Amino acid sequence: MKSIRVHITEKTKGPKGLTLLNLRDEVVNFLYKDTLASSTKADMQFFVLLYFASIQIGDKSFLEIILDEAIPKFNRLNQAFQRKQGYLRANEYRQMVNEYGLTDIFKNDIFFVLASAILNIDAIEARFADFYSGNEQLARVVNMLNEQYRQQLESNLELFQASKIEDDRYDEDGNYHDLSKSVYRTVMMRSSRNLELNLQKYTAIRQITSNSPIDLIFIQHIHPQIIFDLWDKYHVAQYMTKAYHESAKAANSPLGSGVIGGLIVKYANFKRINGAKERKRKKAAKEAFEMARNEHGRELEQLNLRLVDSVLKANTRLEKEVDALKKEKAVQINKEPALQDKEVIKKLEARIARLENLVVATEVIDESDALVPEIKQTQ
Repeated sequence: MKSIRVHITEKTKGPKGLTLLNLRDEVVNFLYKDTLASSTKADMQFFVLLYFASIQIGDKSFLEIILDEAIPKFNRLNQAFQRKQGYLRANEYRQMVNEYGLTDIFKNDIFFVLASAILNIDAIEARFADFYSGNEQLARVVNMLNEQYRQQLESNLELFQASKIEDDRYDEDGNYHDLSKSVYRTVMMRSSRNLELNLQKYTAIRQITSNSPIDLIFIQHIHPQIIFDLWDKYHVAQYMTKAYHESAKAANSPLGSGVIGGLIVKYANFKRINGAKERKRKKAAKEAFEMARNEHGRELEQLNLRLVDSVLKANTRLEKEVDALKKEKAVQINKEPALQDKEVIKKLEARIARLENLVVATEVIDESDALVPEIKQTQ
């Protein structure tokens, strides 16, 4: 485990100080989310993708089996969205997802985490190339994602973003408000929050000011257990159970491929057994998983160090986001006046100003100086 001291400060005084009412929004949903959590997002996406890419069933990875079933159904759902006039009704989205056979595929938002990882595969590949460079099967899967699935997912997600769920409301004064929102935006906000919560469990606040400019110091612990916590949170072992069992039956049994494929298969076997009904099998599977976990300590530590590196580079990532937003703003401003979206420009300017007001300093510290959390092994 590594412990990192993170110091986030506002350069100048913001519009408001901290109260119990806005504490979470200002500290967790802004300072933490837009600095450290955003810097580790690609790592978290890769950890989810790694699970499905490392299970080999027959001549395909489990990830390929999922995508081969999901993408045609997703395409038909988007075609139905395009044919529909106006917004989706409140319960209509769920009905259509079920009608097109996507209920299990969309479960726990795992499909969208995988899709986001595939669209972000260039950044992921650059960060983790050394992890799987000597593992032909995992490298094949990653390359295949770029060549075979990325464009299909990109076009489908673009169509999916256009769908909105109707949300008409009247306030207590009788004023009408159209709060209709994109299904995709709701899913991605929920998914992003779930990825961030995984890290927050290993965070200890050291110091925080109550008045702006806010000065926040916390200790971020990075431990390999974070990977297993993430898998537990998304219930990856129970995802697409029917497809897993049918494919595994046809291919005799699933095998582990890549760097930690054997460990992942043992994790899946352990998690799939109902301990209340099969205590002996559960115990034996847990022992096999823990043994494999110890055997793969070096590889897990390698993944751990990637996450440490992302935390240490949080300020660099913040600066890159500001640069990207400025370029996006320049594109809008350089359009003909009639084509400019004033609201988009206004929002970009506000976000740029807010992010430019932050500075993140990080350093690895001795664990004896940190409040080390109790690390609970996956159950």
